[in-house]
Amino acid sequence: SASDDNIHAKDGQSGTEPEKGQDGEDVTLTLETVSKSAQKMILVRATTPNRGVIWDEMYSMDAVPTVRWSSNGGDGGEGSSGGNGGNGANGIDGSDAMPPDIEGSDGGPGGNGGKGGAGTNGADGGNGGHITVQVKEKDLYLLMTVDPCRVRQNLLLGGHGGKAGEHGTGGKAGNAGNGGKPLTILVGEGKKKKLTISGGNEGNRGADGVTPPWDLHNGADGRIGSFKIEVVDKPDESYPGIYDISFENLHLEGTSPMANPSDCEFGDIISIRNIKIKNKGQMPIPKNQEIHFSIKDDEHPNVNPLIARKDAFLPSGTICGEGESAVSEGELRFFSGFPGEVDDDYDFDALTQKATLRIQAFQYGPIEIDGKVRNSEFKREFHNFHSSPEENVLILSYAIGSEAPLTAKENGAVINLRYPIENSDGIKALRSLSPGEETLMSFNLENVGAQPLGGYDVDSIQSPRRLALRCFYLRSRKYDLPVDYVHFCTNHTDDQEGKEIDLSSNPVLIDVPKIAPGNTHDCKNRFSLGRETPLYSRMALIVDVFIQSLPVPKGIKVSMENYDEDDRMPPMSIVQRRKIEFICEPKFEEKEGSKIVLVTSLSTTRAQFETWTKFVLTETLNLEYEVFSISRYGTLTPTSTLENGKTICDAFRNKLVIVLTEKFKENERDDEWISPLRLLPNGCMQQISGYDPSTHWLLVGANDAQIKQQLQSHLSMPLERPPAFPDIASFQKSIQSMVHDRAILGRVQVELPIREYSINIALPPTARDSNAPQKLKKAAESLADFLKHIDPVNQYTVEYSADLDFETEKKGILKRKRTILTVRQGFCRTLNSATCVFGKCTSEPEQIKSDGMIMSIAEAMAQEMRIALLVDAIRNNRSESVIKACKFAIVSDMIREASVFLDSEMKMNEDLELSFTSIGTLLDSVEMLSLLRDCKTWKELKQNVGRELTDLLARLEMVANSKDLRPRFSLLGTSQKKATKEAMIEIVDRLRVQWKSVISQTDIEGIKQDLKQQVKVFLRENTGNKTVNYRAKGRWLQGLNYVHSTENVSAFGAANSSKRLIELDLFAQMENCKIPCPSVRVYSSEEMKKITDELSYGKERCRLVENSFRLKRQFLVVAPYCSSEI
Repeated sequence: SASDDNIHAKDGQSGTEPEKGQDGEDVTLTLETVSKSAQKMILVRATTPNRGVIWDEMYSMDAVPTVRWSSNGGDGGEGSSGGNGGNGANGIDGSDAMPPDIEGSDGGPGGNGGKGGAGTNGADGGNGGHITVQVKEKDLYLLMTVDPCRVRQNLLLGGHGGKAGEHGTGGKAGNAGNGGKPLTILVGEGKKKKLTISGGNEGNRGADGVTPPWDLHNGADGRIGSFKIEVVDKPDESYPGIYDISFENLHLEGTSPMANPSDCEFGDIISIRNIKIKNKGQMPIPKNQEIHFSIKDDEHPNVNPLIARKDAFLPSGTICGEGESAVSEGELRFFSGFPGEVDDDYDFDALTQKATLRIQAFQYGPIEIDGKVRNSEFKREFHNFHSSPEENVLILSYAIGSEAPLTAKENGAVINLRYPIENSDGIKALRSLSPGEETLMSFNLENVGAQPLGGYDVDSIQSPRRLALRCFYLRSRKYDLPVDYVHFCTNHTDDQEGKEIDLSSNPVLIDVPKIAPGNTHDCKNRFSLGRETPLYSRMALIVDVFIQSLPVPKGIKVSMENYDEDDRMPPMSIVQRRKIEFICEPKFEEKEGSKIVLVTSLSTTRAQFETWTKFVLTETLNLEYEVFSISRYGTLTPTSTLENGKTICDAFRNKLVIVLTEKFKENERDDEWISPLRLLPNGCMQQISGYDPSTHWLLVGANDAQIKQQLQSHLSMPLERPPAFPDIASFQKSIQSMVHDRAILGRVQVELPIREYSINIALPPTARDSNAPQKLKKAAESLADFLKHIDPVNQYTVEYSADLDFETEKKGILKRKRTILTVRQGFCRTLNSATCVFGKCTSEPEQIKSDGMIMSIAEAMAQEMRIALLVDAIRNNRSESVIKACKFAIVSDMIREASVFLDSEMKMNEDLELSFTSIGTLLDSVEMLSLLRDCKTWKELKQNVGRELTDLLARLEMVANSKDLRPRFSLLGTSQKKATKEAMIEIVDRLRVQWKSVISQTDIEGIKQDLKQQVKVFLRENTGNKTVNYRAKGRWLQGLNYVHSTENVSAFGAANSSKRLIELDLFAQMENCKIPCPSVRVYSSEEMKKITDELSYGKERCRLVENSFRLKRQFLVVAPYCSSEI
């Protein structure tokens, strides 16, 4: 075998030892005041044990530098790494076997890997040095020049320990040599035999090199050094650190004192006295020198320092040890400045600003007195007087009309700048006035200062400061009420008549009588409108509060006005501004024959109101109307009583209530907007509203939140204890029975209450606590699917508990968790009493006058009212848009009635007029029968009637014979489609018979052909297919519904759309113009609580608003004093 000592690898080299960090020097600093050539100088000397004197300088008092000295230890050296061991050589292969009989040799061994070299540990860091400051007692103030006294961090640190090295890794072993290969040969004569000569064996593999087994560590950090102060002429006194002071409080005193000590008046000269400080250092304050204070003059624009009569300072001799406090002598003064300007069209509170008053503290050296001024050539500031470096304090700085927080690194004394008078609750008055009405105006002024204000006498030296109100009308496009219709006067009392104030041209100043400190004066005036004031015109009255300005100190220039024609009057400063907007709104007055109530608010504009009343209701529809201002009465509660003694419910009976839903504010400065629909405590749906079923609603401009609130309003209704069912199966059986009874009756009850059911439910025995809520949710969803299928007429909600508070029952050896599902039956689609107009710009006159809005009104009307409107429009040859809207709304009603029967599979009532009230009302209409009779003697009328009734009958026949109700092949039996179709054909045939004297069958067929094309075009566009299966369930009725709805752009434009409120329950999921079934929703108990809490809040808010408006009516003056007819 092969063997050779050279096959083994060499060992790695070991690392070298690092050096320890150098220790910091010990330094002695000497500070001393010396006299040189009759001038006081400061000696600064530094010595070390090894190098002796290293700094020896003399400085003048005003030029001494900050002495900075550090004595940190050096960092320890890093350990070095050992070398890696070499890899062993591979063994030599053995020789192969050879004939005739030489065997192969063995392979050589592999070489050993070299050992890894040993690394070294990191060296220790050097220790921090020791600094000693030596100073005499009289020179302790010089400690303010030494940097280690002020900030000791990072000046005496020990050095960092060196990082440890790493061991070298051992080398890899060499591979073994291969043995020689064997050889097979043939031997012998004739038939030869095979002979195998054996090969050599494989050699041994070498050993891997060894890595040193011990751990290496970093060097230790050096120790922190020390610092001390020695008082050389008092050997027993030494201190670990310097003195330092911090601000605690101060006393402010102005020429116009305020009730609150932290308040100062704008434009005042404020004195600062009794500055209290605290020694937060580690030694007493030097008693031989003084500490002086000044105002930092760049902290706030309203803090302007003035030259004081004398300084504020801590006098020499003040004893203030560590942790003790002391109070300054003398005073500082500053001018508090004035607030910025404000816009005219702005209502703002009394002007206030928070200013940060930051005091600076300085250590003085030897004092020189020049008259009353105390000065020193040596000054050093206490930089952390208001806060420590680690603090970061939030200071609030207020701009006029807003609050803008600013972050400051250092705190100060926060003072409130304001005037000593304020109005805290605005102008109290009735904002909504009808023509000829007058309101009392109350304007409270509170004296928050410490001196009397008002009752100014120009001829009296001792007169209190002048206080006045400046009143004027705001002029803008928004405020269009002519001043000729407005009257403003002072309030009359038993012994003094009110005086009318002319604000038509210029603002007027009204002096305020004397108000004692802490007292309030109520300034009362009256505001009235002339009897011919245009409705929904507006006027804004501005009331400014002015106070006599304080004298301005010399050297400060401020532009001031006296706002008075009398030059003897003093200059005035504005304190605050109040604005109140008056709107002319009518009282609610019932009119005989009125069928419309227009609900308006403070948000209703004059253009909007006049478009509704003059163009739409009067000129276009020819309907008598009434106006109900929600912002005048503050409620739509049906039981609330009006001035005429009637309840709102009685006043709205048999009428269409058009609600303009724009939100409004009770007061302009309120944060919360009021939605008119929120003032319906139980919503507007017939089943719970509290209104008579004959009252219908049109909600103009309702947004998603308002619609959602109306559709969920029944969820917060308290109900009697719900019937309990032992399991889901028994509940399902009860619902099936209810649906069956309704199907037999052939119609929904007119008075259908909201119902609630409680269902016990047992979860499977395997349900764990962790997945029980999920299983319960699935059970609720399964029940919801059942309700959706079995009863497509009513809303439902299924509520399940999402927590784990289940009741457990034993069933043999198994445990089942029991809980409750709560089901509430909500609104019914056949009892819908409201229609919504939604879209953009529903308040714009052009949209109000659109054909789509006329169609929305017709849709929302009760069927009897709509037919009366149709008859009147045909008889008097009125706008075609009105006739079209009424006809389309009748057809739309019939489509919905058909959909109810098709979805619910109800049987037809024996009296078809009860099943299809849209046709039954037409058949029984007295107005329609009268119109038909008049056609016999009035030829021109007969032509008009024949044209319109022919068109209406053609459309009704299209619905009755809808393609999706006709099977492709003849079917046995009576399917729901067939029964519905036959019933509609029968009742429409009754109309045909009644109208036969005026209709034209030829024209009917032509209209139907045109209508078919319109439906086909819509269905092709809606499905995106050229070929459409018109007989698919509900598809042809869907097309007919589109043609007769506001979605039909060709008929009504693209302005706004209207839908019946119940159909918006699933509007987001609704197929275009397909009539949806009411929703069945599943809620967890937490989700349901959130909904009901929000609804309950709305009801409480409704009650509070109603009370607030009722209380405001006390400001209404029943017998106007200064109102006059115009």
